[in-house]
Amino acid sequence: MAVGGIGVSGLARLLQAQGHTISGCDQNLTPLTAQLETQNITVLQGHSSDHITLSVDELIISTGIRQDHPEVQAARAQQIPVRYRIEALGDLMRGVSSVGVTGTHGKTSTSSLTAVALMGGGLDPTAFVGSTLPEFDGSNVRLGGGPFVAELDESDPLFEFVVPQIAVLTNLEADHIGAGDAKRPNFAWDSLEHLTDAIVRYLERANTVVFCADWPNLNELVRSSGHSIHASEFNFSTLEGAFSYGLSEGSFYRATQLEFTEYGSSFTVLRGFEELGRVTLSIPGKHSIQNALAALACADLLGANYAGAAKALENFRGAARRFDVKGTLRGALIVDDYAHHPTEVTATLEAARQSGRRVRVVFQPHRYLRTAEFWQGFADTLMAADDVLMLDLYSAGEAPIAGVKAENISNRMLEWGHASTHFVGSFEGALEHLNRTLEPNDLILTMGAGDITTLGPMLLAYSPEKPAMVRL
Repeated sequence: MAVGGIGVSGLARLLQAQGHTISGCDQNLTPLTAQLETQNITVLQGHSSDHITLSVDELIISTGIRQDHPEVQAARAQQIPVRYRIEALGDLMRGVSSVGVTGTHGKTSTSSLTAVALMGGGLDPTAFVGSTLPEFDGSNVRLGGGPFVAELDESDPLFEFVVPQIAVLTNLEADHIGAGDAKRPNFAWDSLEHLTDAIVRYLERANTVVFCADWPNLNELVRSSGHSIHASEFNFSTLEGAFSYGLSEGSFYRATQLEFTEYGSSFTVLRGFEELGRVTLSIPGKHSIQNALAALACADLLGANYAGAAKALENFRGAARRFDVKGTLRGALIVDDYAHHPTEVTATLEAARQSGRRVRVVFQPHRYLRTAEFWQGFADTLMAADDVLMLDLYSAGEAPIAGVKAENISNRMLEWGHASTHFVGSFEGALEHLNRTLEPNDLILTMGAGDITTLGPMLLAYSPEKPAMVRL
């Protein structure tokens, strides 16, 4: 069920590649479901108990599906096992060499980089990540004979029961948190404390922990999970324990001698006191360097050929919706990014600044609960953009909250003195404004986790004589 989502669709691909017969359903048909059908996976539109017949051996559901759903009830009535997606993923990873990547930010990029590094290093990984990759032939999964690399979403309350050999923790802060009845189905945790406790339990089960030393308090969190953090003189007699990575002094895997180009960077990797070599990335931002360090650490710990792993990262162009270049229009560069949390927006803006262009952001706040909590944080971080166009909030199915609206963000920015902030509301308003004011040195950055990803292609095709389709 919910096979149109990136997670369930990826699991469907993996299971089918292993020889299972797969069918699925979703309320809406999407490009992902169309891809599944080209791979001989039957996709039914809508939900019905009629989908559950005795020919079904198992029903796999996403965590957001309620236990009283008619299809779930039909399966239980016929004694057909029902499992959550992440439980099935955990079973695939059990007993094999594996890497699980979790954290508030950077999961998709880090897990993708890790899989690509292992491919370059000769280890032929199986991979399950949160976005499509050219290296996976446009899929979000890859079936191989080597280690299993998986993105584990901390917003899923069952993530902690997956037991990877190497647990990667990119960072941790408040997100996917909501109290009481507002919590479900989109917010998994009542408090940051409860999420932190789950992260600790997850780390406890792993043989090895790889974590970002640049992130506040992760050292303490890792130690509380019972893992010893290895110092620079570690001799690799065992892989048990924790290894840090980052730009900070004392990181076990450390990036030094950083150099930034318009859309990338280069740096030297130290493993303890040993210099492993120079690495070049074709994706921008310090956060990309941190993500690449995590990938190289995992590749090194798993015995990959380091030179091959580093070379593979040089050719990596990024996962879909992660500083995703859509094209150019009259000299202006159009980029799309999934950033939907203030920390992510900050990192993406810093990456955009590397270009030397005028950075113009079109921002679509995502979810009422998240916007209610972070609206001032969004206003603060967006102050770094040269120009901001604010779209209406994308609800993602949440009920409205009185007083929570996108205009609050743009109004606060104006109060704080931002010289070029505009609330445009609709896609058509943004397209008209950009088409009228576009300059060759612009970098147009569409940001958010909603349907704003369609705006860049619409701008590239936009003509004032033929207005773009207006969303309803």
